[in-house]
Amino acid sequence: MSFSNDFNGQQQAQSLASPTVSVEQSSSLPEQKAQAIQNNTDIITNAILSQRQFARQGQKVILGMGELHENGLHVIQQLSIIDTLKKNGLNGAIALEWPANNIDLHIEEIFKPETTDKAGFIDMLDAPKNRSLRNRLSADTTPIRSSNARLTRALLHEYMDDNDIDAFCTDTPRDWDLFIENERKSQHLLTEDPNVAAAVNEAMAMLNMSGDAQSVPPVDSLKQLGMLARNIYITNQAEKILEENPEIDVILIEAGRAHITGNDILKPEPSPYGHSMTSLAATHSEHIFIGAPIYTSQEDKAKNTPPQALADPLILNLGFIEKSPFNTNSSKTSDLKEAENLQSLSPYFSFIGDTLRGRAPAALHQERKQALVDELRDLRDDNGFKISQEPQFTPV
Repeated sequence: MSFSNDFNGQQQAQSLASPTVSVEQSSSLPEQKAQAIQNNTDIITNAILSQRQFARQGQKVILGMGELHENGLHVIQQLSIIDTLKKNGLNGAIALEWPANNIDLHIEEIFKPETTDKAGFIDMLDAPKNRSLRNRLSADTTPIRSSNARLTRALLHEYMDDNDIDAFCTDTPRDWDLFIENERKSQHLLTEDPNVAAAVNEAMAMLNMSGDAQSVPPVDSLKQLGMLARNIYITNQAEKILEENPEIDVILIEAGRAHITGNDILKPEPSPYGHSMTSLAATHSEHIFIGAPIYTSQEDKAKNTPPQALADPLILNLGFIEKSPFNTNSSKTSDLKEAENLQSLSPYFSFIGDTLRGRAPAALHQERKQALVDELRDLRDDNGFKISQEPQFTPV
């Protein structure tokens, strides 16, 4: 089976050792951006097919999509991959780098205490029987609360809904009470969650630290202990998802590059290759892990990739994708730029127009945002957590 290109005919199949194809212009034309994305899609999807040929019975593929945050082109890259897998009969799913309890913070933000028993509502969603619902609701907050390419993320989620593609939140739950207490300046892991505590304990053992998750100060999600614990947690979650959903052939993990390959100069603390998901998967997973980090240039790649990752045959050598002006902050200006770039790529990728169905990207984003608020309001009202008047939603 070969994967087809949506434009310019068939692309030659490329192996794991394919040479890098670059589109490095800072303001390349839409067709150049589209070609770079399609080239990477061909490399990735053919690598998946190649690995599946040698897989044992029941062995699946975990694709570590190492993207740059706040870049809509990388969301389009994810869409291109998942769309191509679907068209070729493979059942894909997406694991979001997003806390599984993110809906809790969203509830805290949109409902007023005088109208809603927020604590009771959150406890209800945290009940084991409601974990699947909470996971889905948390996944839907990604285009709403995040400033990272929010219009393109809304497109991704709409596409997944349209095509029955599962989304999972696989990042470690956060301690939102501490987040608010710290004036929203830093995020710490919720070590009261037993799965998070287990990941922290394992990370501490790898770092030769004494004690356990309950004896250390709050674990910063961006420092070395937190990054390693998150990588362990996410890898374990991917394994669990595949175990509980045997129909999934490929799970795409959406994560920053440092999670996939490690980064020796990562700030505020380095994350070496041995802490990366690629390295961890070798000991933690029964499935095949393929790393697919994205870079903007050869300089970017050389500067930010540990030498071991550069030599790892299961980390793909992809083409460069520029940092697009899709969105860097939630503002009307950046949303306009993101919408323009998204629509400029529509002629090259049929899934964009098919998913928008004539709507403007901003309109789709607003529609999904309101749908999430309406669902939360109905859940609140139907389960007895409404105190008095309707809450007033303030757009993010």
